[in-house]
Amino acid sequence: DFARQLAHEALAGADRPADRVRAWNVVIDSCGQAMAEIADVFPEAVRDARGDPALLAPLHYRMSWREWMVGGSAARAHGHAVRAAQLAARTGDRHTELMALTQQAALELFLGHPKAEATLTAALAAPHDAHAMTHHNGPLYLKHRFHLVRDELDEAHAELRGLVYTLRQRGSADSLSQCLVGLAQVEIWRGRCRPALTVARQSLRITEEAGLSPGPAWYTLALAETAAGDLPRALAAAETAGRHSEDDDDRLFLPRALHAEGRIRLFAGQPAHAVELLRRTADLESAQGQRDPATRRWHADLAEALAAAGAPDEAQAVIDRARHQAERLARQGVLATLDRATATVTAARGDLPRAARELSAAASRLHRTGYPLEEARTRLLLARVHRRAGDESSARRAFTDALHLYTKSGAHPWATTTRTERDRVPDTPAPPPPTPGAWTEHLTPTERDVVARAAQGATNREIATALVLSVKTVEAALTRAYRKLGTKSRVQLTRLILTSPTM
Repeated sequence: DFARQLAHEALAGADRPADRVRAWNVVIDSCGQAMAEIADVFPEAVRDARGDPALLAPLHYRMSWREWMVGGSAARAHGHAVRAAQLAARTGDRHTELMALTQQAALELFLGHPKAEATLTAALAAPHDAHAMTHHNGPLYLKHRFHLVRDELDEAHAELRGLVYTLRQRGSADSLSQCLVGLAQVEIWRGRCRPALTVARQSLRITEEAGLSPGPAWYTLALAETAAGDLPRALAAAETAGRHSEDDDDRLFLPRALHAEGRIRLFAGQPAHAVELLRRTADLESAQGQRDPATRRWHADLAEALAAAGAPDEAQAVIDRARHQAERLARQGVLATLDRATATVTAARGDLPRAARELSAAASRLHRTGYPLEEARTRLLLARVHRRAGDESSARRAFTDALHLYTKSGAHPWATTTRTERDRVPDTPAPPPPTPGAWTEHLTPTERDVVARAAQGATNREIATALVLSVKTVEAALTRAYRKLGTKSRVQLTRLILTSPTM
């Protein structure tokens, strides 16, 4: 606010185009994520530049950010970034050229352009500009994102650790906070929950002390709390991130905040609510032009939520579109999570043996690509599918594998949940499900599973937990079963099952 006030005072007494454009740039930079507040600044700044390429270059760079953050178009943002880099190179403004090349590379990565790597290489080439190289929108910071899409987590961690060290010595609060945001996310993917929480909290503290836009820091805290397993705290952080991003009209971080909340709702057994949030994420990211699913990894979560909410066909369509993009770009980590999502669709359709095989393969693939928490999540799902299929010994093994990974990662609430579920699995195998015939031949596999457990006295919520379904899906299955079998209550249903043959 102080910088913005000084800039406006300078504008009041400035006549030279260079002085006026510099002041406008300060106003733009001072708004943080809330670029929607200064939409009227850009036409005036361009007018004051009077066609001077040296003044237009930094303006086009900032217009690129506006188009991405407020306009929601990576393609239009890319055009401004290219123009900024060209003008800066022509006028010898190396700082603006490097920042614009970095922005161009980031957009090309998001858009799935094959030349993104070459553009980043150009931004990293000498001669360097010290400020650009330590800025959170500079090429060194972006380099870690290129490592991430290739599943090079240790390399990404090393890049950010070095940058954070430098920024702690001599850097802006804004750049330090944003680099800590990136470092926390890398720690999550590496399965290091305690360091991730520590770094995320540091980022939030710096953000609040410096009066910066808080959406990104709250979003990162939501991710860290989710990974560690404290879902109530994670949900509060995600909702706060969403409110701030909505207030700022920030289309870069709003879909990320929605994704974070959607994952939490999915993990909390609220698939319908998760679908609502994750569909909005998908709409926003797709409208921006995302073509590389490794840059924002919401696709598998949306598919799993759809499968759990009783929409397996829509879930499969989401998987197919994302898989096409991921295969084109060789995004192995994304493909592994899509394999898990495919297994949840298979389970929702009632083919539990195949779902178990797919989950086992997905877990192995995630192990190879180095995502321990994603592997733990997959093995937990595998255990639940084995339990649903009545394979108690395999369920206990999968629960134990997931428990080991959660414990090693420091995700203690997740470990507690997993241990509790494992300990509920009986040491002796459960009775096999009824074979098709008599009353069972009229029902789908899911309906048979639901009815069999209802007849044993299980509540709808207990059935939903055991079969990895939503409560609404259980209720709908029971309603259909009542109609097909000509019964009107659980008592009649139980009597029918106990007195009718199952061949």
